[in-house]
Amino acid sequence: MFNGQRALLVGVLVLAWAAAVSPASAQVSLVGDWSGRTNEDPTRGSSELGDFTGLPVTREAIAHADAWDESRWTLQERQCIPHSSTWAFRGPAQIRIWEEKDPTTQDVVAIKMFIATFAQTRTIWMDGRPHPGKYAAHTWQGFSTGTWNGNMLTVTTTHLKRFYRRRNGVPESDQVTQTEHFIRHGNNYLTHVMIAEDPVYLTEPMIQSQNFVLVSNVQPSQYQTHVTCQPDEEIAGRDPGYVPHYLRGTTPYFDEYAKQYGIPWEATRGGATTIYPEYRATLKELLKKPNASSAPAEAGR
Repeated sequence: MFNGQRALLVGVLVLAWAAAVSPASAQVSLVGDWSGRTNEDPTRGSSELGDFTGLPVTREAIAHADAWDESRWTLQERQCIPHSSTWAFRGPAQIRIWEEKDPTTQDVVAIKMFIATFAQTRTIWMDGRPHPGKYAAHTWQGFSTGTWNGNMLTVTTTHLKRFYRRRNGVPESDQVTQTEHFIRHGNNYLTHVMIAEDPVYLTEPMIQSQNFVLVSNVQPSQYQTHVTCQPDEEIAGRDPGYVPHYLRGTTPYFDEYAKQYGIPWEATRGGATTIYPEYRATLKELLKKPNASSAPAEAGR
């Protein structure tokens, strides 16, 4: 395990330990309307083509992204795809959380989350039920179970549909498993930590976090921005079944991101080694090369 990942995981474990030493009765309520804060990661909304930095991705993931054409979002079957639970919290996140309780025992059976984008409802089962078999249906929200570690809610999600990790073509497979930690701070703040493990497109766990603020007097309109979606023919004259794409090595945006920001092209290709502080020494050497921001002629072929 690399030093940076070890440090981050240790931090998560410390939070888990601190929560676990609290008595079980100290479980907190996450009920309320929460508004996401998007200042932690500029790539969360709209990543630039060719920007794979900070991602422990496999060669297969990069090959998929190199063939990506932004025009693919204009296809009618893709215009109204909802956000999966691995992405919904990083999108335009206005989220309502409530509990469903057994009417007799008052035990929490499930924690429910309503996500404003495309009016999705997510269920986190709290009654100890197992995850279904591998042939069970995969959905946009997947199958989630939760447990309390003191004041921290830990959620495990499987059975997710194939989606994307970034909006520039980096994919996420339907074999991904997501672990989440919901940590409430005082009355008004909620930290959400996500750890994704994808055996197809990630070489090691991908850790991301975001914060939410409790809001009051929420109007219905705040949940109605993307409640419905009407697909339309945005580009006329396409052959039936055509999917916008680039053949291997032919994208005109191959090194546009690297050149625009003066970053060595090799560094923009992602990979686990590029995430950690030790990579700075490699960057210094790459910057000494002439035309470091340009892709080599054989790249992508």
